[in-house]
Amino acid sequence: MCRLVAGCLYRLGAGTSFPHHHAIKSLEADGDGYREVAAIELGARAETGLPPFGHLAVALARSPKQGAALGFLREMMERAPKSPGVTLFGPMPTVIEKLGGEYRAQIVVSAKERSALQWFLRTWVPHVGAARATHGLNWVVDVDPLQML
Repeated sequence: MCRLVAGCLYRLGAGTSFPHHHAIKSLEADGDGYREVAAIELGARAETGLPPFGHLAVALARSPKQGAALGFLREMMERAPKSPGVTLFGPMPTVIEKLGGEYRAQIVVSAKERSALQWFLRTWVPHVGAARATHGLNWVVDVDPLQML
C-alpha cells in the first residue's frame, strides 16, 4: 500500500491474519480509505455499545493451576450484583490462556453509562477481593482496557 505524503511516496506494510477484512481492503484502495474504515467501525461500535459509545472493564484472574482462574471467575459471576445497563461476558480464557507459567481467565463488563459501570464495580469488587484470598490466585480489574479497544 503506497501513500503520497509531503511529496514523498511511502510504502506502508501491514501484517494481518485477515487480509480480506473490509478495513484492510479500504485502506489499500485508492482514495480516502481511512474515512470509510472510520465510518464503518464507528457504526459497528455504536450498535454494540463499544467505546466511545459504551464503557468496558475486564476482571482478569491468574493462577498457576489450570482451571483455577476460570473456576474462581465462575463463582464471582454468581456473586455479581444485578445491575440494569450492565452486561457481563464470560468467564472465558484470555486469548493467550497461559503466560509466564500462569493460566488466565477474564470477565468483560460492559455498560452504556459510566455511572452504571462504576456502581457495579464498587459493589462487586469487594466481594471478589475477599474471595480471592481463599483461592490463592491473583486478580485485577482493568477499567477502559486498551487491549479491548
